[in-house]
Amino acid sequence: MTGNKISKSVGSNHLAWEMATFNDLQEICDQLVSQGIELFRVRSNSYSVGVYFNDPDGNSNEVYFEDIEAFRRRPEEGEYHRKLVGISS
Repeated sequence: MTGNKISKSVGSNHLAWEMATFNDLQEICDQLVSQGIELFRVRSNSYSVGVYFNDPDGNSNEVYFEDIEAFRRRPEEGEYHRKLVGISS
């Protein structure tokens, strides 16, 4: 294939860390904000909430909570019924 170089490097989009409870997610977000870490994206759907930030090396990370019971009730509708306090999207 002339002109097309195939990269031999490996990469990733981001690392994701699942929190056991919604309150755990709120707590880790509060800790990140208190340390001056920018939360650059909040993702919400009917059964989960995720928050994205970069670590000091510039790697993208996500902390999230999934509510499987909410998924079973309504997997395709709207945003998660709980909102993170003090965190905006």
